[in-house]
Amino acid sequence: MRTQSFQSSMWLRKGQAALTRRKVRAAMLATAGLSAVGFGIAPTATPAHAQKGSPCHSVRQQVSSLKVTLNKSRTLCFPDPFSTAVIGAPEIADVLPMTESMLYVQGKKVGATNISVFDQQRRLVSVIDLDVTPDTTSLQNKIAASTGGGDINVTSANGEIVLSGEASDGLAAARAVEVAKGLSPDAPVVNAMKVSPSQQVMLKVRILEVDRNAGRDLGVNWVGTSNRASFATGLGTVPTTATNNSGVFPGAGSTASSFGVLLANVVNTHGVSIDLLLSALESKGLVKSLAEPDLVALSGEKATFLAGGEIPVPVVQGTNATNTTLGIGVNYTPNISIEWKQFGVGLEFTPTVLNNGIINLQLNPSVTELDTANSLNINGTSVPSLTERKAHTAVELRDGQSFAIAGLLQAQDSQSINQVPWIGNVPVLGALFRSTDFQKSQTDLVIIVSPHLVRPVRPDQHLATPFDKALQSNDVDLFLMGDMERKKRYTDYVTSGGGLQGPYGHILGGE
Repeated sequence: MRTQSFQSSMWLRKGQAALTRRKVRAAMLATAGLSAVGFGIAPTATPAHAQKGSPCHSVRQQVSSLKVTLNKSRTLCFPDPFSTAVIGAPEIADVLPMTESMLYVQGKKVGATNISVFDQQRRLVSVIDLDVTPDTTSLQNKIAASTGGGDINVTSANGEIVLSGEASDGLAAARAVEVAKGLSPDAPVVNAMKVSPSQQVMLKVRILEVDRNAGRDLGVNWVGTSNRASFATGLGTVPTTATNNSGVFPGAGSTASSFGVLLANVVNTHGVSIDLLLSALESKGLVKSLAEPDLVALSGEKATFLAGGEIPVPVVQGTNATNTTLGIGVNYTPNISIEWKQFGVGLEFTPTVLNNGIINLQLNPSVTELDTANSLNINGTSVPSLTERKAHTAVELRDGQSFAIAGLLQAQDSQSINQVPWIGNVPVLGALFRSTDFQKSQTDLVIIVSPHLVRPVRPDQHLATPFDKALQSNDVDLFLMGDMERKKRYTDYVTSGGGLQGPYGHILGGE
C-alpha cells in the first residue's frame, strides 16, 4: 500500500500563522506532488471536467461506497480536515489530495479496492469502498449498434461486466459478448442474457397457372350407299352418323358431336343414297388453377407439406423362368413390384433467419397432377402419367416481401390439312374434299413466395375460423331458401355452445 500525507505538521507550525489560506493550499499541493513522486505515483493534474453529477461527492459517513468510471474522475469532499489517504490497490485508481478536506480520485483499471482516510492523530476518519467500472453507457450503445438494437442491458458489479436482458438470437448474444470483451479486455464478462423465443417462418406460396386453348375445324364428309357398294370420305374431325361408315376415320359414327354439324341427304333415288356432312367447329377453352400452400417452420429446420395422395405404379423387376408342360421351352414371367408416386400440391423448404432480418429460403414447391390422356398399359393395368410443375431454388427476402421465383410462358400453334388426293388441290371445288384443323395453346405459369416471421398467439387469444359465424341450415333454409348454411344470430352463440369462453354443459351433482 502507498500512503499520501499532507505532512501538515511540517508545514503548518504554530509560529507560521501568517501564511494565508492560498499559500497553505499551494504548499499542500506541492507536498502532495513530492509525496506522490516519493512513493512512485506520478502526479495527477486537475481534470478539465468531472463526471456528470455533483462536482464534489460529499463523504459524511465513516463507511461509504463510490463508483468511478474507468479513465474518469470523482472529487470527494470531507466535513473535517484529514492528513493521510491510503489506497489498497494503487494500480486500480490514483488518489491526490487537493486541499485539507478534498480528495481527487481517478480510475485506472477495472476493479474494486478501498480508500482509508486518517486525521493528524492517525485516527481513521472514513473508509471508502471504491469500484472502478467500465463506461457501461458507451458500451451499451456500441452493443446496440453492432447487434441491431434489442433489449440487452449492460451493468457492472465487483469489477465484472454483466450482460443481461434479451437478445434477438444466439448470434446477437455472441456478438454482444465479443464487443464487451474487446472494449474492456481487463474486465471479465458475465453473460446473463437470454435468447428470445426461436423464430418461426411462415411461407406463403402461390402457384398460378392459366391455360388457354383455341381451335377451328372445317371439313366435309361424303357418305354414299347403294345396293352393291358404299363409300365414305370421312373428312373433318366430326365423323359421320351413317350406318355404313368405313371412310378415312371408320368406327366413330356413334361419337358424332351435335355442335357445328350439318347433315343433308343430297341424292336418294333408285337405291342410291348420298349424304353430305358438313362440320364447322370453333372451340375456345380457358383453364385457371391456383394452389396456395402455407407452411410454418422453425428457423434452420426443414418442413414438408403435401395435399394430395399417392398412386401405385407397377414396376417390372426381372423375370422368372419356368418349364412348359411338355418340358420343352421356357416361359418367362415378369416380376412386378409396386412403387408409390406422390401427386398433389407439395412444398418443402428450410428457412434461416439471419441477424439483419433477412430470411434465407431453400425451397422446393411442386404441383403434380394425374394425366389419364397419356396413360400407359402395363400387364393389363392402365397407369396414368403425371404432369408436374416444380421448382428448386434459394432466395433471400425480408419479412413480408414477395418474389416470383419461377415462371413459364409457353405457346403452341398447330395446323393440319386432310384432303382427297388431287381433288383437294382444285381451287374452290377442292374445299369440298378437304378438311382444315387449327389448334392454338398458351400456358402461363408463375410461382410466387412470401415469407413472414410469425409467433404463436397468446393463450387468451382466439383463432377465428370460417365456422365460427355460420351454422348448418335447417330444413326451411335448405329446401325453401336454398341456403346450405346460415349466419349465427346472438341466441345461436348460446344454444350452439360457440362464441363463449370458458366451460359449459350440465352440472351433475351438488356441492
